[in-house]
Amino acid sequence: MKNIFALGLFLASILAIPGFSWAESIIVSAPTLAKDYANNELAADKKYRGKGGLTIHGTVDSVQRTFGQIQILLKGQNMFNFVYINLNKGEADIASELEKGHEISVRCDDVLNIAGFVHASGCGELEPPWAD
Repeated sequence: MKNIFALGLFLASILAIPGFSWAESIIVSAPTLAKDYANNELAADKKYRGKGGLTIHGTVDSVQRTFGQIQILLKGQNMFNFVYINLNKGEADIASELEKGHEISVRCDDVLNIAGFVHASGCGELEPPWAD
């Protein structure tokens, strides 16, 4: 009963956030995201940019640090295409446990196409495959 009450309070607090809407929450696979940007960047921007609450699912290709930023590269459309997941600080411990081939889900604030590659920013709440 306590769990139901806690869940109710949690949901009520989320719904009280100005501008929050369940309809704005987008769930997409990394290959689909990469494909959408490759097909039409303007249409993909309209669909994904500035929406918040974007959840990206994908297969880890690698984990790296670039200029101090921890990045997870998810497989995109093909072996030369990736979706760059730029993690928030504090996600290093869980990112260090990832291996190539792991399936993950991660929530990101926004996406941007840079030189033909999709970069997701403000990413956290990493959900590895071994999470309970």
